[in-house]
Amino acid sequence: MSSYNIHQNLYSLVLACNIATGCTGTQAELQQKMDDALQPSINDLGIGAWNVVWGPAVWKLHPDETYNAADHIWFVARGADVDNGSNATYVIAIAGLAGKSAANWAEVLNTAQVVDFDTFCKDAGSPPVAAAPESLDPQKPYIALGIANGVYRLLNAASAGQGTTLTQFLEDIPCDSRVIFTGQSLGGTLSSTLALAVLQGGTLKNVSPDKVLVYSVSSGTSGNRPFADLFATSFPLISVGENPYEVWNANIWNKYDIVPRFWNTGSVEEQNMRAIPTVYGALPAPLPLLVSEAIELMIAKHVRPSLVDYVPIQGMMFVPDDAPPTPKNLICFIRTALTQHITAYVDFFGAPAPPPLSKASGLAEAPIISLFNDTSMAVEEGEGARTELRGVDVLLGA
Repeated sequence: MSSYNIHQNLYSLVLACNIATGCTGTQAELQQKMDDALQPSINDLGIGAWNVVWGPAVWKLHPDETYNAADHIWFVARGADVDNGSNATYVIAIAGLAGKSAANWAEVLNTAQVVDFDTFCKDAGSPPVAAAPESLDPQKPYIALGIANGVYRLLNAASAGQGTTLTQFLEDIPCDSRVIFTGQSLGGTLSSTLALAVLQGGTLKNVSPDKVLVYSVSSGTSGNRPFADLFATSFPLISVGENPYEVWNANIWNKYDIVPRFWNTGSVEEQNMRAIPTVYGALPAPLPLLVSEAIELMIAKHVRPSLVDYVPIQGMMFVPDDAPPTPKNLICFIRTALTQHITAYVDFFGAPAPPPLSKASGLAEAPIISLFNDTSMAVEEGEGARTELRGVDVLLGA
């Protein structure tokens, strides 16, 4: 019997879903990698008997291109855990953003247009359509067009192994089962939005709503306040243990992680985008100006045109034992942000992690990179030298 609890099991399954996100190749090549490696990787984790029963599904917008990564990887695992008695638990695990996926970047950054969530749920088998600005109703739930595109793809792309879609699989899950949607970062954003979409749309017709749970980790914000309120009503926050991560229906996020603050401009001062310059303490000049300018430019480009205020779903914040040192320059800021977005969660959960199939990071995140993509600044380097810094150039080693 596994010594890890169900929440640690879930996080290990999320990490297993990300083992190939650093790999590049055609869709067929990446599918083969996941087919060969996923179940053995899960078996080696020592978290009990979790068997992949649908997928892994690998999807690429341009399946024959070889130089980029999979745009989405997701699967369903079935297991029995003590919390659900003798009945099965089905886990829908969704991979996070792949650094070399243009489609992922588009999903994360396409927030300037929104989709009527109620309309989307009624016909999730059709590509989402952006709502006309003049039709927006502040009382209705809306989600970002990019996230709606991601959810549509996850529901409707067929698994190569089974030839069925996730929608078809979910429709046939037997009653008395427990169903958990989980993922980290972009995978967390998609998992919470997907869960609410299938619940509202009646896809899980055999499963009692109280048996459907969300376990989102380090998620960004996908919708407006009515969406966040609808999520809270549909998925009540449940605490089930002493550890901060032992909760259901909440986004688990690290105080020092900047990603959960995207694209929140509508609530929670500490989790607001505009709080990002203060996350790591009092930054030395000119960093505060650089970061603040970047945030305002991103809000102007990616949030304000949507005509909605993005508000995060309910969350559970944790504080790592060791606070990160205050970054001294832009490079240190970005490295700190990446560490707090990835490594800090692995340490926090204390769950076993499978080795990735590539040395490239499996959870590189567009928001951290693009934070500085729209702005540049001549930075004093000492001795009178000045360097024009751009965030993408720094990360790529240019």
